[in-house]
Amino acid sequence: MAATCTRSAFSFACKITINNLKCRYLLGCQLNHTSKLSISQGPIKVLYFGSDDFAIPTLKMLHSKRDAGQLSELAVVCVRLKAGKTAARRYAERHGLPVLDWPPTGLTAGRYHLGVVASFGHLLPSRLIDLFPVGVLNVHASLLPRWRGAAPVVHALLAGDSETGVTIMTVKPHKFDIGDIVAQAAVPISPTVHVQQLTAELAQLGSELLERCMEDIPAALAAARPQTEEGVTLAPRLTPADYRVDWDRPAAAVLRQSRALPGPLLTALSGRRVRLLALSEPEAPAGPPSGAAAAPGRLTRRRRALLVRCADGWLALDRLQLQGKPVMSGEQFWNGYLSGAADDQRCFDR
Repeated sequence: MAATCTRSAFSFACKITINNLKCRYLLGCQLNHTSKLSISQGPIKVLYFGSDDFAIPTLKMLHSKRDAGQLSELAVVCVRLKAGKTAARRYAERHGLPVLDWPPTGLTAGRYHLGVVASFGHLLPSRLIDLFPVGVLNVHASLLPRWRGAAPVVHALLAGDSETGVTIMTVKPHKFDIGDIVAQAAVPISPTVHVQQLTAELAQLGSELLERCMEDIPAALAAARPQTEEGVTLAPRLTPADYRVDWDRPAAAVLRQSRALPGPLLTALSGRRVRLLALSEPEAPAGPPSGAAAAPGRLTRRRRALLVRCADGWLALDRLQLQGKPVMSGEQFWNGYLSGAADDQRCFDR
């Protein structure tokens, strides 16, 4: 880890390289870097709230701290699924960590000193938050107040943001992601990154940022600052409608949609659903006809590539699946379903 730091009257900023990923840490200037968390009972006890894969790097970090004696206890709160288990529950059970079902019952004030939340998906009520003497910290995958909500990485990609990051914040009741900002780390968004890759990067970054905050929790909490209402954007849960393609949108927007969503985009051909599993920018030159013959949703072939027309250009369909049929390449799709079709049928439904 390499770091260069600057200090001003108002902030302490560090540019740090973590796993070859450049980011910046922002903490308040009033941090007392010599103080350490001091609890009379010894190392702190942590109760962790997590669910999906984003929660695992932070859970691993806390687990390693417990094994090193820096935490005296670590337990994990998990939701019960109708089928299967969450990633956090699988990890906890595999490593013998105590698991509490959501909502936890029988907890008393001070039983655990600190609560930690990462991608949990449930609001913590005041009566639960108040049980933690140190408070509750949340690892959130955006630079708050931008992208408050359940799907911040998805919405950052959909919007074409050039930058995102992680925020460590205090947890407050009643609303998601409104707590005070304890620390933030920012990273650039590559124009070709997919949601799974960016989510994994942010999960690791969030774990390391939280670990840094835990080196001196009282000072980090004392430096926390309220979120501003300026620049607030929301990142609601995804719905099936988010996966449907509107071919009247620009090609760049459709390509961002394919990279931002965790599952395939959906369209239809003559009333039959089509799953779009891989899209890309076609090789230059553009080639296909323009004008009325190239209305949005129009399908054509060039150099063995299957192309679809968007509002302002073309995209290549590299892998797709017609309802009830196996996954196929663009060339296979053309040969099987479009080469013998009438010209006006070579178009996705709109």
